[in-house]
Amino acid sequence: FDHSFLFSQFQVGAIYQRTPSVHRSIQNALKRPPALYKVDEDAILDRNVPKRHQLSNGLILETKNTPQSIYGSNISVMKSGDGTVPYQSLQQCRMWQGKGVAKCDVTVHEIDGAEHRAILNDARFHKILLIILGFE
Repeated sequence: FDHSFLFSQFQVGAIYQRTPSVHRSIQNALKRPPALYKVDEDAILDRNVPKRHQLSNGLILETKNTPQSIYGSNISVMKSGDGTVPYQSLQQCRMWQGKGVAKCDVTVHEIDGAEHRAILNDARFHKILLIILGFE
């Protein structure tokens, strides 16, 4: 089953604008104050900046065509997150390389199209796990 359509866009941020915060009457002042910021649904990306993300209703989205840096290398790939976690957050484990008392040896296995929770039921994940555990 091809899950790639699930990861075509993934929210990684938003553009906010300040909301008016002046109280015009004592009744309004006693109510819960309004949020100081709201998502700017009318925001647009600068046309002179390279398009690395998409913008939709004020939400900044990474896509499968967003250039991503691989921590610890000069490599850049076009990727998106796993449907729950942005790609750069998924890369944080690479920062453990050579750290700690045991001098961590980190190997990352990316499984394209694997959704965050469904990966535990993915045969490709099971195969990698069995190899790492020495059963295959």
